[in-house]
Amino acid sequence: MRRRAVSALTAAVLVTSLAVTGLTGCGSGNDGKESVRLMVWSPQGDQSVDQGQWLQTCCNAFAEEHPEWDITFVYGVADEASSAGQVSQDAEASADVFLYANDNLSVFSEEDVKSLDTMLEKGVVSFPFTNSWYLPAFYIGNGCTLFGDGTDASAGVDFGGEKAQEVTDYFIDLESDPNFRIDADGSGIAGLRDGSINAMFSGSWDAAALLDGCTRWQIFTKITLPLSKPIVIYTVLTSFMSPWLDFIFAKVICRANSDQYTIAIGLWNMLQKEYIDNWYTCFAAGAVLISVPIAALFLYMQRYYVDGLSGAVKG
Repeated sequence: MRRRAVSALTAAVLVTSLAVTGLTGCGSGNDGKESVRLMVWSPQGDQSVDQGQWLQTCCNAFAEEHPEWDITFVYGVADEASSAGQVSQDAEASADVFLYANDNLSVFSEEDVKSLDTMLEKGVVSFPFTNSWYLPAFYIGNGCTLFGDGTDASAGVDFGGEKAQEVTDYFIDLESDPNFRIDADGSGIAGLRDGSINAMFSGSWDAAALLDGCTRWQIFTKITLPLSKPIVIYTVLTSFMSPWLDFIFAKVICRANSDQYTIAIGLWNMLQKEYIDNWYTCFAAGAVLISVPIAALFLYMQRYYVDGLSGAVKG
């Protein structure tokens, strides 16, 4: 029974490690699969030939169930009682997955972690209060709105009224809670290592979507692309401007093929000393015309251009 339970737990931890947390190493293989180097720890007995190499069997079965990954397992020996302590001392050099004695499990149950208030009743929780990206979620969760449904900029921001006041009062009470710690400058990780903190909030921005069952394509189209809109538009604008106005590189490519000259090359030729007296007025008119597409794009996309320079808003 213990082996079946631990096997299921190990598989669940493997999935979580691959989907949400950072891995020891990853990349793309020649066959298009994502290459992953996954370090796994267990007691020596679970890896021995005499006991059927139980750990290797579990890992191989997991790899077979997930052909989308090219997993290289690296096995290490650590007993269940001390492995967590080794990980807390040096997380970077430790295992991605390790067996953990059930008497050392978190003070929080599966139901407890659904509510911050419930967690604070049972243990010490660290939260990145100084990171303003997290705070609007509390207001939105209490009925305030950011750009309507999040996409209508003309709707503005509604973080006022009684609903916002309730959240602000909650923040004040939360900060004074003896079981609450503000995570700043790595204090959350330090607290986890020395045992003074039982849980901390952190992680990648798309972790929730992964846990909710989104595919990688859905995460890319529904989360990554909308968040990246300002910088994408900024890149489009600058990428258009460079070849549209460039004449030196275009002249090198076109050489003497005048029928392939761009507008920029033509205007540049008009400024040659043998042509400038006769063609200067045409050059001035052409300079105005060549600026029209760029001006139109900037007028239409200037808000995104500014956002792209200053940083996009995370969702």
